[in-house]
Amino acid sequence: MDNVSKIKDRLSVVDVISGYLKLQKAGANFKASCPFHNEKTPSFFISPERQTWKCFGCSKGGSIFDFVMEMEGVEFPEALRILAAKAGIELEKFDSTIKDSKDRLYQICESSARFFEKQLSYSGAGRRAIEYLKSRGLQETTMAKFRLGFAPDTWDALSGYLRNSGFTEKEIVDAGVVVKRQPTTNNQQQGSTTGFVRA
Repeated sequence: MDNVSKIKDRLSVVDVISGYLKLQKAGANFKASCPFHNEKTPSFFISPERQTWKCFGCSKGGSIFDFVMEMEGVEFPEALRILAAKAGIELEKFDSTIKDSKDRLYQICESSARFFEKQLSYSGAGRRAIEYLKSRGLQETTMAKFRLGFAPDTWDALSGYLRNSGFTEKEIVDAGVVVKRQPTTNNQQQGSTTGFVRA
């Protein structure tokens, strides 16, 4: 079992977040005022079942690692150390290049998930998708629980977003969130990436 799995096994999302925020029970979930933006009505929800959190006001969300990264203003490696200390876990020592590579892949996957979540919440097409989902009986809490997102109708939206976030094309392809585009005409360049998410 790797360090991330060990920490998740020992720490619940409720225990971690309750160390920072005052939580209120809300059915099977918990809610609180979001620490990342000003609000009068709590829109920050925590799902013990999914071990995730989501704010419907600012659309931030994720795992305990994402929460600590946001609250403490640190990158993933430091969040890992903070949570390992809370869990009483001594981090395994291994090749730092392997660790850094795994951290980058994790960050790319998480950034991709956030990108699609934001597209669902903020884009015009995404908002229409939300209304459609609501018409089919889905609640916003359910959408947050399963981290539903929306893919814009442009082939390079995700890859462009990730490149602008500082990730290299090789890292993006290695993470498996995009595939290399195969040329079909002389005008297309070999090896350019697409924004299509692999199934």
